[in-house]
Amino acid sequence: MLVYVTGTLENKGTITMTARGAKAIGQNLYLWENADKTNSEYEYVPKDGANGGAAAYGTGSNKGIQGNRGANGINRQTGGGASGGIYLAGSRGTYSGAGTRGTSYSGGTGGRRFIFSSIHKWNIAICKL
Repeated sequence: MLVYVTGTLENKGTITMTARGAKAIGQNLYLWENADKTNSEYEYVPKDGANGGAAAYGTGSNKGIQGNRGANGINRQTGGGASGGIYLAGSRGTYSGAGTRGTSYSGGTGGRRFIFSSIHKWNIAICKL
C-alpha cells in the first residue's frame, strides 16, 4: 500500500487495506538492470501472473469439497488465486467459481464458494368452500 501526499493529508477516519486487491491491467514492472552489462537484461515482474485454480466440481449429499489451488508463480510471477470450495446439502452436482490469474500488481483472486441445497416442490391443493 502506498499513500503519496504532496500537500496536507487530513484523515478523520481509518485507512485500511483489509480485503482489498489491485484493480489495474498488468504491465511489466522493471526493477533494475543486471550488473552484467554484456546483454543489458533487466529484472522485472511480468505482467501476467500464474494461472488461477480451475472451478471445483462436486456431487453427492452433505459433504464439503475443497477448492483447487492456483498455480505458483515462477520467474518473479505472482501466484494464481484458488477456486472456491463447495458445500453440497443436496444430491445434484455443481461448480464453484474459478480462481483468477495473477498480474504484476497482485496475486490472483479466489473464486466464489458455492452452497447447494435441494429445493423440494410441494403440491398444494387450494379449495374454495
